[in-house]
Amino acid sequence: MLDAVATYMQALHAAELFVLATERRAIAEQLLSTAVEREQAGDASRFEVNLARAELARSTSQVLEKESLVQARRAQLAHLVATDLDALPPLEGTLTDAAALDKLRTALGTDEVPELKAAAAAR
Repeated sequence: MLDAVATYMQALHAAELFVLATERRAIAEQLLSTAVEREQAGDASRFEVNLARAELARSTSQVLEKESLVQARRAQLAHLVATDLDALPPLEGTLTDAAALDKLRTALGTDEVPELKAAAAAR
């Protein structure tokens, strides 16, 4: 009954994981840059540079994985509320944002989505 709400929250969770993965990749890029500079200055070994490259590769993979998860959850949500993926409103709010459900209800209209109407009535 509350599949759409649960899926929306899962999509928000996936979006937050994507943000964290993106931040981790940015840190990995900085670490690689620092390791290369240190190697050129003779203060780091090739091993340290390769470790930084490996971490950048891992973090890039995580970004792609989390981005895919966000898209999968959005597609699942679009299916549950019987709309096209392009017509689905953007994800707004955070997992701790109680207004996230209200934003989704406003964007879609609760009359069209019985599960969201029931969730709103239960609150």
